Amino acid sequence: MTPVRGQSGFAAGMPNFAHSDVRAWARNVQRGGPGLLTGERPIFALALGWQVILTLEGYRVHNIDGANRFNVFHLAGECMERGLPVEDVLNTITVQRVFTPYQVLDVVSQIADEALRKRRERSEARDARADFAADERSRETSADSSGGETIYFFLSPCKQFFDGDVGEEEGEFLLKRLLGVFRYMARKSLPVMIVERGYDHPVFQRLYPELENLAGCHWPLTQIPDSEYHSGELSYGTHTGSLFHAD
Repeated sequence: MTPVRGQSGFAAGMPNFAHSDVRAWARNVQRGGPGLLTGERPIFALALGWQVILTLEGYRVHNIDGANRFNVFHLAGECMERGLPVEDVLNTITVQRVFTPYQVLDVVSQIADEALRKRRERSEARDARADFAADERSRETSADSSGGETIYFFLSPCKQFFDGDVGEEEGEFLLKRLLGVFRYMARKSLPVMIVERGYDHPVFQRLYPELENLAGCHWPLTQIPDSEYHSGELSYGTHTGSLFHAD
């Protein structure tokens, strides 16, 4: 997918936020790189809605939540809106909360190592199946098209780096390390979606272009009047009300 950049308004940018886009991104992430969803408050509700969509495609989702953005009740509401079994969907979506920049770095590094280990195991399993009969091999390969692969959603991963207990130089040093791990994950084509509202902090403003540049696909969500945000009248797919109620 081609990165979406420079959208100046919500209405103009809406076609780029279609559910088909996130499906296509997930299927092509090994070639396209990490996803980046940025902008106004509804990005977190939108991200959770996308997670439900991805579970329907056979993926598992793991959230790394740096700012208490994960809302299980929102996910349950998404499922009920779509007539989906809530418990079955929630069993494929997990969350891990982080509270300091050091925890963020530890968790992201562990996830990178774990994701690569699982990928090696899947590759070895496919190689082992190559000795079976051609019809069985074809059937197994087809069943592994999404393979139950885990997609990692990072919700506000940068927030903890600007905590009042973290000095500016320390925060900048640690945030550069985080971006380094994200670049590593991008090089390894790991399925990562970064969801970040953004901050006025000068360190974030200096480093944000690096975050934007590592993304293979960027959805910037901007300029949403509060009256529209709370009204549920935005035109987005068939589940506008559940995607955009207030956080």
